[in-house]
Amino acid sequence: MTDLCEHIEELLMDYINRNLTKEENSRIILHLSSCKSCQKEMAELILLKKQLQLSMSEVPKDVRDSAYAKLPQKSRDLEDILQSKSPFMAFELLDYTLAPVKQTIRLALQGL
Repeated sequence: MTDLCEHIEELLMDYINRNLTKEENSRIILHLSSCKSCQKEMAELILLKKQLQLSMSEVPKDVRDSAYAKLPQKSRDLEDILQSKSPFMAFELLDYTLAPVKQTIRLALQGL
């Protein structure tokens, strides 16, 4: 396996999930056109992804409702989070940022 193959294999999952730039996609396509080893690796990753997707099931509504009910409902001010110097600041910022999304989901689920 060449260094190029190792680099390409590191990018294959992002290629499959369409997370790369046009230039990176072009490099991978060019390499895959002539490398059987990387073609095989990509085929295995696609198969694994499909198997994982098939094995995932919808979360039952009662479980989903129960999980949302257990989430803390306190609302913090953004400045409080930034000044807290908490080791969990990243999670608190994520929670703060996603609060409107969670509220929208709650309201949508109530309408079901």
